[in-house]
Amino acid sequence: MFKKEVTTKQIGEYLDRYGWNSHRELPEPGEKEGLVGAGYNVGGEDHVMFIDPILEKNAVVFRVGAVASAPADSTASDRLNGLLLSMAALNYKLILGHWAYDPRDGEVVFKASIPIDGGELDYKQFEHCLLGVVAAVETDGRKLKGIVDGTIASDEVLKDEQLPLGGPVGTDT
Repeated sequence: MFKKEVTTKQIGEYLDRYGWNSHRELPEPGEKEGLVGAGYNVGGEDHVMFIDPILEKNAVVFRVGAVASAPADSTASDRLNGLLLSMAALNYKLILGHWAYDPRDGEVVFKASIPIDGGELDYKQFEHCLLGVVAAVETDGRKLKGIVDGTIASDEVLKDEQLPLGGPVGTDT
């Protein structure tokens, strides 16, 4: 019997249907299926989303990288602590997706995965995930970037998320 699989071609067709025509199928070292890169602009900020069908795990992963950058060796400790605590608070409230920090280079990314058990991905699932990822990056990404550059206090982000702390983040009392 023929087994249906999610392909980069299908993902490209779904992006076209959504109205994102700026995308490209890309090879992925060590993987047969590859991935799709799509550039987009939301709120005046450019982003690149990678959509990766990981067939051996029965999932499609949506990933927006370089939302913020906070290398551990060059970011003030109070800002890095505030960033990580704020990411944890945002993750606590998220239903779809999560924020992640790469300690090797300080990259802040947003990732969401959807299962493709049976090898199928319908357009409504795809669009739902795509909209969730874009919304999280647009709203929370700005907050996280602001914490790193010092224009937003992490306490404000936590307050907005209704998770205030007893004192300022990253300071000894």
